[in-house]
Parts: sequence; C-alpha cells; structure tokens
Amino acid sequence: MSDEKRQSKRNPNDGTISYSVNVLESGSFKRLDLIGIILTISQNELCMITDYPVEKGHVLRFNSGIEQKAGIVKWRKDSVYNFHSVGVKFLPVIRDYHGPEA
Repeated sequence: MSDEKRQSKRNPNDGTISYSVNVLESGSFKRLDLIGIILTISQNELCMITDYPVEKGHVLRFNSGIEQKAGIVKWRKDSVYNFHSVGVKFLPVIRDYHGPEA
C-alpha cells in the first residue's frame, strides 16, 4: 500500500513490545503473554515481528510501549525460522464507559 492511501505516516521503530492474545486451546481460552519487535508504527497501525503465529482477526492487548492498548490483526506473513510479520490496526479507545443506562 502506498503512503498516499495510508491514514497516517509510518515511523520506523526497533523497540520491543509486550502483548497478550487469548487463544482457544483444548476447548477453553488461554491467555498468552508474548513479545514482539516493532518494525514501523503510526497513529493507526503497527507492523511487528513475532515468533507466535497470531491469526488474522485476533485481538492483541498491548502491555507496554505504545499509548493504544488494543489492536486487531489485519494480516500475517510467515518468514523463515518461525518468525511472522504482522500488521495490526489499533482499535478505538473507549474512555469513561460506565455501561448501558438503566
């Protein structure tokens, strides 16, 4: 995708980021705490490398490194040595939600 079609500019980054994902394993959900290496990041998305094969549609919760706290996996490209490039679109942050009104 060209830069003209992007909603915000991507910035190179080589930091690590902690994230978690819930996966279905043996009929129950299990939370995995993982580490990724950020390649590029923008206001709306990031691209990172991880050794866990997250799938398109997985929701990742970030535990460090960026202001946004969650994102959805939009794509994954597998590479050699069991590493995966992953594109993540950040989810909107909902602040001060107190539930439905009675």
